[in-house]
Amino acid sequence: MGLETGTYVDDLVVTNPLGTDAKSAGDDHLRLIKTVLKNSFPDVDEAVATIHVKATAPSTTQAGMIWFDTTADLLKLRNKGDTDWVTLAISPITSNSVDINAGTIDTITSLDVTGNITVGGTVDGRDVATDGTKLDTFSGDQAEFAAEDTSGQSINSATPTDVNFATELFDTGADYDGTKIFTAPATGNYQFNINVCTTSVGISDGDLFRLDLVTTSKTYRKFHVINGGLSTESMSMSVFVNLTSGNTAKVQISRASGSGTWTMTVTAGQNNFSGFLIR
Repeated sequence: MGLETGTYVDDLVVTNPLGTDAKSAGDDHLRLIKTVLKNSFPDVDEAVATIHVKATAPSTTQAGMIWFDTTADLLKLRNKGDTDWVTLAISPITSNSVDINAGTIDTITSLDVTGNITVGGTVDGRDVATDGTKLDTFSGDQAEFAAEDTSGQSINSATPTDVNFATELFDTGADYDGTKIFTAPATGNYQFNINVCTTSVGISDGDLFRLDLVTTSKTYRKFHVINGGLSTESMSMSVFVNLTSGNTAKVQISRASGSGTWTMTVTAGQNNFSGFLIR
């Protein structure tokens, strides 16, 4: 008689029972089948959801079933209402690791971590160090720059005249044109700082000059009266402004009254233009 022994489904012999077996042996086969099924699925006390591995969605669905979408290489879980598929945020094709990149992860409001986190790429626009331990530089919509002038530019006009700051000290994000114009990489609040100096040569007591920060939408102005008793005069301004992405900012000087000429000093560090994105 073709009756095997077994504990689990894999022990069943597909060729049993033999065609020559007595009908009276049928109950032995039925008991064996029941035994291996209960041993193989000991926790099944209700309908079981299955795993489907195929290129198209199963035509018959059930809440909780899993579909390995081999077209998109994604794992998908049938939702509780059995109305749609939820893409799981893991990759089923990555070897020896789990990639959390398959689906969309909702905003994390808090995260408690014990141990180290190694990150590559960027975090909030900042480049991550190659060892994943710190944020190195700014990128994307981050911006900070500083430039100075030592050329001795002279301005003797009632018409506002662009001031060149052609020596770049740094320009993270490449948003300063290297001469005089900063272009906002993103909409946000910016802080700008300006300082310009002149010697007493060519200016007279009481001459009135204007220092302007000129943006696309607005001009910020400061007046300075020459004190003839000083060997060096300076104008400075710190301005907090809101710029839209693509807006520009530059510095201008003009003479409001008098006949003097504002000749910028050539000493490094005395004539500077800087700014940064605050958010």
